[in-house]
Amino acid sequence: IVNTARLILEDPAVWNQTAPPDQYGFGATYLDRAKTYVRECQRSAETTIVPWFVRNTKDGYRLYHPDSPAYLKCCGDSGPVPWNQQQELAGALLRLAQCHRLLNDGDTNIAYYEKITADAADWFFASALPMSAHNRVCYQWAYVAPRDPADWPEVTTESDYDMFIFRAFQANLGPTRLQMQRLINTARFVMYLGTNRIAGKVNGTSNAERHERQFLEFEWIEMSVLDRDFYHLVADTVLTSHEYYDNIAVEAAVLSAKHYWATMPSAPETQEVLDDTRGIPPVPKSPLSPSRTLPPAEIMGLLWGASELWLAFWKRSKSNAISKDRHSLGMIWLVTLTAVALGFVAAHRLPSCEIPWRQICRQAGSCLFVPGLALQWYSIVHKGVIKGSVCN
Repeated sequence: IVNTARLILEDPAVWNQTAPPDQYGFGATYLDRAKTYVRECQRSAETTIVPWFVRNTKDGYRLYHPDSPAYLKCCGDSGPVPWNQQQELAGALLRLAQCHRLLNDGDTNIAYYEKITADAADWFFASALPMSAHNRVCYQWAYVAPRDPADWPEVTTESDYDMFIFRAFQANLGPTRLQMQRLINTARFVMYLGTNRIAGKVNGTSNAERHERQFLEFEWIEMSVLDRDFYHLVADTVLTSHEYYDNIAVEAAVLSAKHYWATMPSAPETQEVLDDTRGIPPVPKSPLSPSRTLPPAEIMGLLWGASELWLAFWKRSKSNAISKDRHSLGMIWLVTLTAVALGFVAAHRLPSCEIPWRQICRQAGSCLFVPGLALQWYSIVHKGVIKGSVCN
């Protein structure tokens, strides 16, 4: 809401234009609407976010769950606010400060909200552990402080919101270019497992609850304006997964980054920042999940194709062999290839046709592949499709 106000306030050309029908009395013009959004969000900040969640400690402002028994009864959480929620709260306060500055309304909270945002970012990076992968320095962090990242690694779905910390970097509120590069390196060299395979956790692992993903969300994509190679990686995953069909936020983030690289290709901040990895421990290698130890689908497809060709040549080499099912065999080939072709078309053109539980289905298919191929050979060789001879 408050970001909508910020976008309006940054564009004076629309201020006096009539906004869509005013159903709730928010104002007739876009400027009126922006002021209403700022006023009401400021009310939320002053009555809820700041008094309930912000604590002034010796280390700076910290975001904690309220100690109120009523809050504990409702939410059941205590202690530090998780990093993803911290960035959501800090992001709202930061954008409120930006709106007040654009309005030049004399609001006294501007510096206060920016300090809360800066301290939240400083706390996050102080808790993140530098680790190395592929000769790059990365970060490992937990879902919430003070958990150990080794035992409680952040999950990819939550890390999306953690990356709202990019807002603090853009506002020059503390995060450095090197720190942002380390986050990018985490995605490029730890979380990215191959074409359209993103680990379920930031340490490069996945499990049944936190399974692999096919792309990174828009919060990660927004940071790709800092690293051209990262831009190509995230954009390619969106392109090949066809996520841009229905995910407007992802599509917008890719197009925004694409525009940036087309118009500012030589900006100094777009160069990858290299970091010395000496003395920094590597990201621990964990056991591979079943889906990563199984042979790729491409290899299994080649094995199936080679098997079919070999069987065909064998049949032709038998001068006295007559297939009992030569017509039905041709029909099976036609149906099989047609089904495969239609499957590819549906997977790439019709996102609604995508099957759920992809990893489970892939594992089941891989486990059925070998016995299925063996059964095919048995039925052909021992039931007379190839071995049958003229015995009339």
